[in-house]
Amino acid sequence: MEIAESRAPHRADPPARLEAFVGGAAWGAGLCAKTRQRLLRATRLRRLDPGEVLCRQGEAPTHWYGIVEGLLRLDMLCRDGRLVALTAGPVGSWFGEASIVIGEPRIYEVSAMRPSAVACMDAAVFRQVLKDDCDFAAAVLRLLGYRTRGFIELFARERGQSATRRVAAILASLVGQTRHGPLPRVDISQEELAQLAGLTRQRANQALRALQARGLVELSYASVSVRDLARLAAA
Repeated sequence: MEIAESRAPHRADPPARLEAFVGGAAWGAGLCAKTRQRLLRATRLRRLDPGEVLCRQGEAPTHWYGIVEGLLRLDMLCRDGRLVALTAGPVGSWFGEASIVIGEPRIYEVSAMRPSAVACMDAAVFRQVLKDDCDFAAAVLRLLGYRTRGFIELFARERGQSATRRVAAILASLVGQTRHGPLPRVDISQEELAQLAGLTRQRANQALRALQARGLVELSYASVSVRDLARLAAA
């Protein structure tokens, strides 16, 4: 028997908002109208409070997720009991396709870092459209390719890097995950960034100041504007 993921989608917003979000997704750009509508009908909006869990490690995948608003974090519980922060999902990013494709339980937990809204696409429909529409299959394959490359780059950067490089890598990852083209601003507080980087808020602030001094970012309240994504990623 499959373990159901935490709580079904609920508290739906106006349908037009969800339609605009799904229709504007980078993976949907080359799909025909019939396929887009088929996927939209299988998608519901769910709202999360800060700290609320979207799906738990070890659960069977029941949905593909897209972040409409807010910020989510992905964590993995290790065998020794340590909770390791993997990454964060910014607005516009979609995730969870790998577990659906291979048909195995999720290997991470996803929770909200702030009030968030998530598009939840039914996994059974996702699988069927993946078989029926080669354009959708190609789009998902590209997403998996970006995801794999991103994690390899993040792993390489994590190996013995300084706090400044760690913060730069996370910011570059958050911008790149949306795949809507470069977003100049990352809506994230210094406290949230510190949690993702495994740093104190003071160390995260120092790293951000160093990046700002180099002209790579510009700091403002609860957000970081990226002035040069290529140089930030190379930092």
